[in-house]
Order: sequence, then structure tokens, then C-alpha cells
Amino acid sequence: MGLDGLPAVFRLDQAVAVGVPKDRVYHLRDTGALDQIGRGVYARPGALDPTLTPLAAAALRQPRAT
Repeated sequence: MGLDGLPAVFRLDQAVAVGVPKDRVYHLRDTGALDQIGRGVYARPGALDPTLTPLAAAALRQPRAT
């Protein structure tokens, strides 16, 4: 039940689909092991250039919008 099968930036539903419970994602966010970059969008710390974070979050939430 790890995040190994996920990309560096992922949606909560993607994590659940690979077997990571929501509570685990929330715990990792609360402890700083994950960054929440948007509503339901998470990234591993340091995985993104900070200037691209809003674009990455938008692209994951609405791929056709970007």
C-alpha cells in the first residue's frame, strides 16, 4: 500500500485506485510527506518547480482545460 505506483503529482482518486486509503493520503499530507497543491491533488515534496504548481494542479483536475 505505497505510493510507488503513482506519479509525482496525482489525484486522490488515483491513490485510492492503487490501494492507498484516503486516510493514509491525509496523514501523509498532515505530516509533510505530501504537499496538497489543489483540491484533491497531491505532490511529493520537491517534485515540482514552485512556479508550475498551479498549472500542474489545474491540469490534473481538468486536463482539457489546459
